[in-house]
Amino acid sequence: MEMEMEMEMRASEDTEMGRDITPPLPPIAYSLHNSFLLSHCSSCFSPLSSSLRYPPLLPNPSSTHHVFYCSPQCSSSDSPLHFSTAEFHLLHSPSIPDDDSADLRVALRLLLSLPDSATQIDRVAGLLTNRHKLSSSGNTEILTRIRDGAREMAAARRARCGVTEDDEDDVVLEEAALCLVITNAVEVQDADGRAIGISVYDTAFSWINHNCSPNACYRFLLNFTNTESSSSGESVLRIVPAANQGDTSVCTHNQSKKGCKNYGPKIIVRSIRRIKKGEEVTIAYTDLLQPKAVRQSELWSKYQFICCCKRCDASPPTYVDLRLQFPQDLNKWRKGNEQAQSEVGGFNFNSNWLHYLLFPCPFLLEIFVSKLDSSILGCCVYIEKATDNLTDYIEQVVNDYLSVGDPESCCKRLENVLNQGFFYEQLETRKENSPLNFNVRLHPLHHLSLSSIYMTLASAYKIRASDLYALHTELDKRLRKAFAMIRTSAAYSLLLAGATHHLYCFDSSLIASVANFWTSAGESLVNLARSSLWDLFETSELPISDVSSVVKHGCPKCSLVNTFDANLSHIQALLADFENICNKFLDCITNLTQKVWSFLIRGCHYLNVVKDPIDFSWLESSNALDMEAWLGGSIGTDESSCMMVEALCHDHQRRNIFLLGVHCLLYGGFLVSVCYGQHSHLIHHISTVLCPVEHVIE
Repeated sequence: MEMEMEMEMRASEDTEMGRDITPPLPPIAYSLHNSFLLSHCSSCFSPLSSSLRYPPLLPNPSSTHHVFYCSPQCSSSDSPLHFSTAEFHLLHSPSIPDDDSADLRVALRLLLSLPDSATQIDRVAGLLTNRHKLSSSGNTEILTRIRDGAREMAAARRARCGVTEDDEDDVVLEEAALCLVITNAVEVQDADGRAIGISVYDTAFSWINHNCSPNACYRFLLNFTNTESSSSGESVLRIVPAANQGDTSVCTHNQSKKGCKNYGPKIIVRSIRRIKKGEEVTIAYTDLLQPKAVRQSELWSKYQFICCCKRCDASPPTYVDLRLQFPQDLNKWRKGNEQAQSEVGGFNFNSNWLHYLLFPCPFLLEIFVSKLDSSILGCCVYIEKATDNLTDYIEQVVNDYLSVGDPESCCKRLENVLNQGFFYEQLETRKENSPLNFNVRLHPLHHLSLSSIYMTLASAYKIRASDLYALHTELDKRLRKAFAMIRTSAAYSLLLAGATHHLYCFDSSLIASVANFWTSAGESLVNLARSSLWDLFETSELPISDVSSVVKHGCPKCSLVNTFDANLSHIQALLADFENICNKFLDCITNLTQKVWSFLIRGCHYLNVVKDPIDFSWLESSNALDMEAWLGGSIGTDESSCMMVEALCHDHQRRNIFLLGVHCLLYGGFLVSVCYGQHSHLIHHISTVLCPVEHVIE
């Protein structure tokens, strides 16, 4: 990820949406994260068989191994690098085992390409090391990481050569290589979305700059064969450098030292909207569903640059950023309120006045102040602290859930935030320690709602339902409660997809996120319709094996189900009619959602606040103060409501839920094909979800 603005890639031809603009690009250096060294092949990154793992080849056959391979071919291709780069010695260092050393091992591989006479470098394989910029950044964390990492690398290289002298000051080359990795490496994700390692690619990829509204994205190929590129007929490089660099100081990477270039995780760049010839090709280096302040902080911390794209420089903020963050521009907010304060001449601002100033329409946080002095400006710092504390609290809840695995506690704590808000008390020392109290409440489209709460609740409710179902097989209220939890899980998944889609309508660069969320929502809804728990209710007469009959003859409102077969094999050819197909999908999804939403959310107080999870126009027309009334009352799933749910379990609900799930899956698949192509693992996953029952779609 280069930071010099003249290093950019532009389209060499007009390129339509959903086209590969690079062939599969091999990495110049790559390594697994430490936690995956024993479970994945260190050469191709594919999962290892539990019974068949190949160790590195000579020269140390009797030593303890930290890496393994899936085949003799992978072992023979990568083993020479493992030993010659000093990775072997690094992994055996006593100070490394508890830390992830992937960045150090990638840096060691890059150093192998340098001439023996090198004493300092500005570039490796055409990529800037950025050592000077990072070293002068003033970021203590980065400086410590560079210095300590370089010393570990130098120690490993000395151990490889059998050198005992310890010159800790002579680590210039190691620092340069590590700086290159810090600013250019990308996280490699597997089919489940897990970050399993990192890779550095040459200029064809690394010179593609960041944009918060990019026109391209990328995908990885693990255990690569030529099947995908040859079948798609798109193995063409459609991008070129913006200018001829002509820099003779560029260090050419030695492929013969690196080994066989057919190994390692390949990367493919793909257009997500139409790109004109000569237009700069951009990708995202960070999560686009984060507000501007968070994006800028991450980009500066990782890459030491401030993004000045149109989305970041927009004034007023774009609709998406307006919805994702609060306050939108705190300095501007302060100035506006200075003027307001002078106009009213010392008026004693109360909570309603503050609320009016903050929320002339429903914004992203509801902040109610129980006590406030006459200076509204003094309140800004407390608002910042309150929102920071809320963010920290939600992160802690999610981390506790992931580490401890207590879904019930997670649901209660997160829904307590959604229903009752987050109480923050700040002692005001200027007024005899009188407290200034805030109640911070999340807006349905706030980035914390989207990126943390909805997704986590969908998962936690699903796990709670599975636990109850595993423990209780007889018909009783606990199984009814499990069924209610499955419904609630599906409802949160649908809300997440609909909310993200609402933002996507204003910024098409969010297509990758919305594709994943529609896919997840569809899977949750289809699994709900197939659940054997429907058989608990006497009103349901639809056998589980016959659910597929719902769509055997297509959707009564559209022809989409017939257009997209179970294998989604024709999806690429339909991209020319992209907008029309998207509108048809959304019409059907909206229509079906209106039929089942009240059923899905029954018993969950917060979800009852959401009048429509697809069309959010109700938020624009609502008074901000209404949120206080909306978000009061009980928390979580009402058990008495769970007991009454059987009265609504009619066959048409099940049919509509299944049909809605199919539409969400197919729509997600259609968007996935734009981002990743029809051979994506997500397309395969969608087909797998649709096909357990034969001929789900005919």
